[in-house]
Amino acid sequence: MTKTAPRRPRPYAFVFQLGKEARVGKKKVPAALASSLCFFYRSEHEPLAAKLDAIPEVEVAEADADLMFTALDGTIAENELREELYSDAELAAGGERTEKSGFHAGGSFEACREALVKGGFIVEHLLDPHGLEEIDLSRAQELDEVMRGLDRHLDLASLPLLLEAVVRRGELPWHAGSVADLLVDTIEVGEGAAMVKRILTTSIRWPPELRDVLLVVSAHVARESKGDTSSQLAALVSAMPPPSDEAVAKLFTEWNVRTGPPREPGAPSSAEPTAPGGPRTSGGPGGPGGPGGPPGRGGRGPTRPELRGKLRKRR
Repeated sequence: MTKTAPRRPRPYAFVFQLGKEARVGKKKVPAALASSLCFFYRSEHEPLAAKLDAIPEVEVAEADADLMFTALDGTIAENELREELYSDAELAAGGERTEKSGFHAGGSFEACREALVKGGFIVEHLLDPHGLEEIDLSRAQELDEVMRGLDRHLDLASLPLLLEAVVRRGELPWHAGSVADLLVDTIEVGEGAAMVKRILTTSIRWPPELRDVLLVVSAHVARESKGDTSSQLAALVSAMPPPSDEAVAKLFTEWNVRTGPPREPGAPSSAEPTAPGGPRTSGGPGGPGGPGGPPGRGGRGPTRPELRGKLRKRR
């Protein structure tokens, strides 16, 4: 058992379309640009966008470009995408950082998106700009979004900061809090068993720090919650391998939290908690920090479901 060494988060780029109904005040964005790929990433990762930059673009009138930039800046601010680009450790450290945002007036959305992927970005597709028509995802697709969200937020979380925040203040930093939101929201809509099964299958291949972050968040929320949320998260923790980090192991001893036996990669889990029966419900307030839910980041309610992967009808 060791102390966890810092990891370098992966390079993320958020992409979205504004949609034909997008407006800036009373003005609609130009129809010819409504389906263009809009992007947002850290300036230091700009070299990864070389393949996107190589796709030819059409000329855009200055007034139309200004309208597009205003609309996409509003989407970035509304969805708090700046915070989503940085790790919890970076957010805590503060300091000057810059990002690059814009739109690409050439090529299809998918071709531009693929160019960013080939360049080396981890591309996150924002599904909820107000100008888009509603999109229905199947439950399997929704669960894929949940797992993708867990993967990103765990990657950007910081185990040392999480331990300090939980022990000293009983709170969760930004990305650790989003992990809690994902877990709680998914259980509340009756998909907890499916999520837990997926976690137990995939987490054995995660870096140790990511598993330990999930263990601490799950155990903390289980202690602060009641009913199905508490029981299913406690069952998840008890089915996972023991923590790798010494501080987590010490905390779990103080909390009297038990985990499962150590497992080798590829070994099946011996426990698959099941969810109680009952109808599925649409997602609503009740995640960490929201009304009716366990304490989270202190008053920050369920405001970004499209990023947390919350199970609901997406726009």
